[in-house]
Amino acid sequence: MRILVTNDDGVLAPGVGAVARALVAAGHDVTVVAPLADHSGASAATILRLRRPIGAVSFRAVRLPADPGVPAFGVAALPAVCVALALAGSFGPPADLVVAGINRGPNVGRFILHSGTVGAALTAAQLGRSALAIGLRVNSTAPAHYETAAAIAVALVEPLASMRTGTVLNCNVPDVGLDALRGVRRAGLNAANIFHVKHTISRRVRLSPGFPDRPTAPDDDWALGTLGFATLTPITCPAVDPDPAVQAAVAETAARLDARFSAATVAAVEAQAAPRQRPGGVRRRLGGVRRRLGGVRRRLTRGVNW
Repeated sequence: MRILVTNDDGVLAPGVGAVARALVAAGHDVTVVAPLADHSGASAATILRLRRPIGAVSFRAVRLPADPGVPAFGVAALPAVCVALALAGSFGPPADLVVAGINRGPNVGRFILHSGTVGAALTAAQLGRSALAIGLRVNSTAPAHYETAAAIAVALVEPLASMRTGTVLNCNVPDVGLDALRGVRRAGLNAANIFHVKHTISRRVRLSPGFPDRPTAPDDDWALGTLGFATLTPITCPAVDPDPAVQAAVAETAARLDARFSAATVAAVEAQAAPRQRPGGVRRRLGGVRRRLGGVRRRLTRGVNW
């Protein structure tokens, strides 16, 4: 299978090399297309500055330390753009499936909204490919067990390819050897707040995003990861909220606003608000016009010599 590998840590990040090497060893045709620089937290953004078009994107071929034989390209762009370019055929035939990762750090709970790794996977789904976003729950600065996450990524390729096109799986793996992994579980998303705000005495606000620090359910991705399980969570691209109550409330609101703001209603309201001419005022103005005309007629009559 032809697989595109990308991430948000940068094309030379160790997780990219680890998963690319493992996928090649499993017999897959792999191409790496990832940002030249670390763009962690980029979500699915496509530009770095507002009102600045993407324009021409520069890139260069690179050699992966883990496997120099894998075609790899570093792109001066965000992860979502790397995916879009690769799936458009900019670096060879488009891939059948996308693997985003292995991210240095987990992508769990509400924090996935801001993850460049997850953003790349969701972009792939928008472009008609199934994708895997995978992160390693690194514990320290010690050598990380990327081989564990890479083995799980390889094992997920075939099942993911058999699912509905556009399926996205978010996988998080504990930083342990394969022999210490407790298993793999389906998990929900942790619902804890991941933004920490601190007000300082100098009238400044310090904002630090971080990972959840507590489970919100026994089977959420943070709780199971803490217990030593790898977790799988199916996630989706932006979609219409399926809740019938929300749908009904929005339909009712739209009908009210339509009645208030439709062109015909606005024109009727403006017509009602326009000043009206009172009959008495019109008669008074007509009387004044007649008197002025009578005076003009008398002056003309006096000035005529018969």
